Amino acid sequence: MIHASMRFALNAAEFAQLRKQVLKKYDIWISDDLPRGGIVGQVQLVDCVLSCHDKNDAFWHNRDDYAFVLRDARPLPFQPAKGRLHLFEFPFPAE
Repeated sequence: MIHASMRFALNAAEFAQLRKQVLKKYDIWISDDLPRGGIVGQVQLVDCVLSCHDKNDAFWHNRDDYAFVLRDARPLPFQPAKGRLHLFEFPFPAE
């Protein structure tokens, strides 16, 4: 599951710059009113690596940090949920 934090890690200027970069590079507009504080999607975690070879991946990767390789991402209806640092178990309803 993908959890969206309650707080955004960027200040207003950094968010505006990120929005411009993502719009230019991927033609995706990042809304001001993204859902926060809950589960927003599901993805398959297939690997964990130390370096990114694709320049699109490198845009998001911090040097010397691990990076997750993900597959089959899909949005889910927003489910409010308390988050935690790092990976954690989440008892998602069966439906």
